[in-house]
Amino acid sequence: MAETRATPSTDELERFLAKRAPDLAPPDLADVIVLAVTGLPQLGAGRLVRWPTRRAVRPALLPMAAVLAVAVLLALVALAVIGRPAPRPVAPTWTRVSLGGPSSIAWVAGGGMGSLLAATWPDGNPGNDMVWRSADGATFAPIADQSPFADASVGGFLQGKSSVLAYGSRNGVPAGSPATIATWESDDGATWRLLSASESTNPVAGQIAEHLASVVAGGPGYVGVGSVATADSLTWAAFSSPDGKTWTRSPSFRTTHVETHLGGPAALGPSAAKVGVVRSLDGFLAVSPDASSLGIQTWSSHDGVGWTRGPVISPSEVFMQLAYLANLPGGMPLGAIAAYTTIGPNGFTPTVSVTRDGQTWTQLAVPMPPIPCHPTPSDTSCGIVATAIAADADHVVLTGETNPDNGDGHPVVWTSADGGRTWDIASELSPDASAGAQDGVLDLYAGGPNSFLAVGSGADGAAAWFGHPFPTP
Repeated sequence: MAETRATPSTDELERFLAKRAPDLAPPDLADVIVLAVTGLPQLGAGRLVRWPTRRAVRPALLPMAAVLAVAVLLALVALAVIGRPAPRPVAPTWTRVSLGGPSSIAWVAGGGMGSLLAATWPDGNPGNDMVWRSADGATFAPIADQSPFADASVGGFLQGKSSVLAYGSRNGVPAGSPATIATWESDDGATWRLLSASESTNPVAGQIAEHLASVVAGGPGYVGVGSVATADSLTWAAFSSPDGKTWTRSPSFRTTHVETHLGGPAALGPSAAKVGVVRSLDGFLAVSPDASSLGIQTWSSHDGVGWTRGPVISPSEVFMQLAYLANLPGGMPLGAIAAYTTIGPNGFTPTVSVTRDGQTWTQLAVPMPPIPCHPTPSDTSCGIVATAIAADADHVVLTGETNPDNGDGHPVVWTSADGGRTWDIASELSPDASAGAQDGVLDLYAGGPNSFLAVGSGADGAAAWFGHPFPTP
């Protein structure tokens, strides 16, 4: 019977070599052997081991051995590269998910702690919002316990160091009391607790409601912008907080009152206000409607408490004075991009402006998409309104809608891979959806590289789209 010999392990080989080291010639470059070529499984494919030989190698062979070792390594690398199949380009994709009944509207998109989040108005009106969660963007479900958000209007979500913050407002308790700023906190995006619901310091005279529409971390702790309502007007406001619980209104953020009878977001109340704040290189940037110019007012702050008016960035009247703001972190310094809808001789036109220093804004053209015209009595020019914008570095997604007045709007999606200088157009988020022709996006969230969440509504009610809008090689 033939003798069976066990293959020595790596540790046994090393102990043997250590014991015999005095009897072996000093190792040098010529002694290196690429064991991956011989396929010794004990040492693992591709591992390089110094294996001293019993005889010293003649100095004349050293250059040749070095060249041979390098050649073998290059050959292995070439084989690995050539043998690997070329990656296939991945086309842009969006996945549509329904979020409630036919009268519902999804108003806020966000994320944090590994969750994608959306807030909906179940009956089409703010004030009793429902929070939805998804772990993958493919399926959404209402969070199990909605009680922390009773009588609440959610303005947004903010990822913190170890939790996610939700902010907005809550109807006064008891009924009839002023609505106050409210914040909520979650460790996982699924279970929430009410953090605070109390009126801010330095309220406006006659105030009956206040709301946070956009919040970032920084300054004294948190900096936010939103609105304050009285019985007959709406005022845009800025707030700051050291802990996310107590908030103080900044008196230097003064805006012209918007009469609520004018319609639009003002008529819906503070929670429908779309104003924004982002971080900048030396502080904060914000935008708000400006009723005196019917345009978009910019603001800057070094500390999040004191604010200074910047330029009005819109050259003409802006539709409902609505503006949407996102950070544009690609390049330096940290900048921002704002989207809005101008009203001119050709009707409604979506427009964007960008800044790198917070003072100088450059308007960039947005191409009009080749969508069939459906004129209405109030808009015979087939104009398009901008509805939301989000950016991840220089990857920007802008959404819009055609003819919103006749209830049969067509969604429009623009993508820019260079910070808004050039744009591509995708006419529909979900062309295979039965309600695709009525879909409209109301908010966008950039959840990471080439991962965006859009929310809005369609014929079947509130909807969310999770997408990878940029092609990947």
